[in-house]
Amino acid sequence: MRSYPTQAWGQRDHNCYIWEAARATAAAPAFFEPIQLHDGGATFVDGGIVANNPVEEALKEANIIWPDIGVGVLLSLGTGVAVVKSFAKKKEAGHDILEKIVTISMNADRQAEKFKEGFGATLHKAGKYFRFSVEQQISDVELGDVTSYEKQEDAADYYVKTKVDMLKSCAEEMARPTHFGA
Repeated sequence: MRSYPTQAWGQRDHNCYIWEAARATAAAPAFFEPIQLHDGGATFVDGGIVANNPVEEALKEANIIWPDIGVGVLLSLGTGVAVVKSFAKKKEAGHDILEKIVTISMNADRQAEKFKEGFGATLHKAGKYFRFSVEQQISDVELGDVTSYEKQEDAADYYVKTKVDMLKSCAEEMARPTHFGA
C-alpha cells in the first residue's frame, strides 16, 4: 500500500485514507478483522502474513523510485526477537505444532538476518543497514497482552544501554547525507 502511484509491475494503486492504511497493517488475523477499503473494495490483512519484515521489499521499492540516488541509511525496527519453543519428543496436538510452524515462518529477526547476509549484505558491510529489535526478556509476552508495559519498558531500556555504539553509528549515518549504491 502506497501514498503515491506505484511503478512496480503487477502492483495496484489503492486510494485510501491514512487510517485505513494503518488499520490494514495492524489487521493481525487473531486480533482484528480484515479491512475493506472504501474506494475499490480491496481487502487487506496484516502484512506479516506475507512479509513480516518487509526490509527487502522497502529497499527494492526505493531502488525503483530513486534508481540513481542510492541508500543513505536503511533502518529496520523489530518488535522483539521471537523465541521458538522446540518440538517435544512426545506426540503434540496439531494446533501446538501449527503454532510453532507459524512462529518459525513469521520470525522477522530470522528474515532480517537473511537480508543482512544476502540482499542487504553490501549495505550492512558499508555501515548503512541497522536492525534494532529487543533481544531479551519479552519473548514470553503475548501480542495481545496489555498488562506487561513495565516489563517491556525495562527490556527496552536494557536493550538501548547495550546498543549505545550501534545507536550512535546509526544516528551519525542518518545525519550524513551520503548515499551508497547509486
